[in-house]
Amino acid sequence: MSKNNKDFSLSDEFIKKHINMIKELYEGEIFLDNEVLNSKNKTKSNFVLFDKDWLDKWKTIVGYETLKEKCIKCKTEADVNSLINEVRNLFIQLNTKEKLDKLGKMESSKLKKISSKKSYLNEESNFVPKLAFNSMFFTKSINGMITINSEISKGIIYIYEPFPEKNKEQKLILLYKGNEQNKDFKKSIITLPKDENVKNVIKDLSKKNIEEILNQKEYNIKNINPISNKEGEKAKDEGEKKKKEIEDDLEKSKPKARRSSLKENGLHTKLDPENLLKYPKAQRRSVSFGQVNTFLFKKMKANFEEKTDDTDSKKVNKEEHKKFVEFRKKSIKNEFLLVKEMMKKDQNTIKELEDSDEEVKKNTDQNVKIGKEELNEEDSSERSNNNSNDSQNED
Repeated sequence: MSKNNKDFSLSDEFIKKHINMIKELYEGEIFLDNEVLNSKNKTKSNFVLFDKDWLDKWKTIVGYETLKEKCIKCKTEADVNSLINEVRNLFIQLNTKEKLDKLGKMESSKLKKISSKKSYLNEESNFVPKLAFNSMFFTKSINGMITINSEISKGIIYIYEPFPEKNKEQKLILLYKGNEQNKDFKKSIITLPKDENVKNVIKDLSKKNIEEILNQKEYNIKNINPISNKEGEKAKDEGEKKKKEIEDDLEKSKPKARRSSLKENGLHTKLDPENLLKYPKAQRRSVSFGQVNTFLFKKMKANFEEKTDDTDSKKVNKEEHKKFVEFRKKSIKNEFLLVKEMMKKDQNTIKELEDSDEEVKKNTDQNVKIGKEELNEEDSSERSNNNSNDSQNED
């Protein structure tokens, strides 16, 4: 289920139905505690028996504790309509519809026992009574609804099987809350002989309060105090917890001053890349907006250095020098030929150039030397070739 508050997949009819269910259930609980159980006169009332486990889960799913005070104030259709959007938003947060589909209907068969192919109320099952006229909206949510007529006196509800098993002991169930209001029911089960008249027993007990009844030794009494189990208590605790979470969410949703939280542990304000690598999981520390020069990234600039291998470098330089020398020899050869021709024509011109510039003289001598070596190498090569050719001609 989407948690978007604009999600209208929950129909208005679905919302209204559950507002009325919450309203009538809460009204019934209040009326039962304040009017029925506190009545000084002996009365009779019709009750619907609810599986307490199922009811506790239902209350948690629909946010009963959060909504009951608001729903009970709905006196008209207009009041219900004004509450629809708020209830829809809560149902979306609680994922109510999906959870109700998973919960399913209440199965009253869990409250029964089968004997001789007939169904009887299981007195030890985990049920709670709800006034029948305050359970009308639950009719479609209960499979096999159990409705009973009970007598009430001095805060005690007397429940018994109107058609008990033949030749079997009879069970009289007492439900009461003592002096505490709006708490879970307590249960006591009185086992009676098969031929005992249950109505006469109730007539006698209705004159006494629960303390007096429990102290009677002539009855076989089993106490179950209170009617609850771990699952029911867990559901109740979850309901209270969810209520607190919703209140906290509403509080957090209020606008607050703009602030950024950047945590840091053991680092300086400047972002040093070495520290970033050293403390990759450092916490942030609080920094306010509007400050200038908060972050300095000078040390974060990338530096690129080219690393060379000295051995390879020397090898390359040696080869390049060799190529350079060969190229220079060829170049100087041509220059030396020109110089040689000039020397033949005018020795004084050469001498004048050499005396005027020591650097020129030095370079000239070097060029002359290399030029002679190149010429000598060529002369030697030519003589070798000529000798070789002469030998071949003689053959």
